[in-house]
Amino acid sequence: MGIPFDAVFSQTPPLFALIIGINVYQMKLKPLRGAVPDGEAFKTYFMNRLGVPKDHIITLFDREATRTEIIKGFRKLRDNKKIKEGDAIFIFFAGHGGQKSVPLSWGLGTRNVPMDVILPYDCDAVNEENSKGVEPIPDHTIGILIDEIAAEKGNNIVSALYDVLPYFSPTPYRLLYLTVAVQL
Repeated sequence: MGIPFDAVFSQTPPLFALIIGINVYQMKLKPLRGAVPDGEAFKTYFMNRLGVPKDHIITLFDREATRTEIIKGFRKLRDNKKIKEGDAIFIFFAGHGGQKSVPLSWGLGTRNVPMDVILPYDCDAVNEENSKGVEPIPDHTIGILIDEIAAEKGNNIVSALYDVLPYFSPTPYRLLYLTVAVQL
């Protein structure tokens, strides 16, 4: 028989989400077709099937998904007073990504040490804050942002970062990072 669907979800902690989908980029990069629809599908599922309130979901699609706004999205989760310790947090990214050499300033020597990155909408754009162009977001930065959320809200966090790697990689492929931090 089993437990009724409604009974299971009435006993689960509230859910909060950061959903990022980028199909088109400011720089010349092959547009994607599925990143935004995938993000919209998660939002629809959370709201319609799980009953998650709209104000519990942060969405950044295409032009909204700048480097600054993506980082702000993580910090909004960290600073959100509605999120209590143990509440479920879901972070989703679909868009372009790649690899880049670790900066020498990180002190890892002169070797060409690669790091994985995700590309925000405005990656490589030159503006008043970034005269050399907006940098991609390294996996190290994403890890720190998730750690900051966990320190404030507990470790009931799932992040799925799905990227396509034609920008820095000579061989495009799809990669799924799935990080799960759950309370035991």
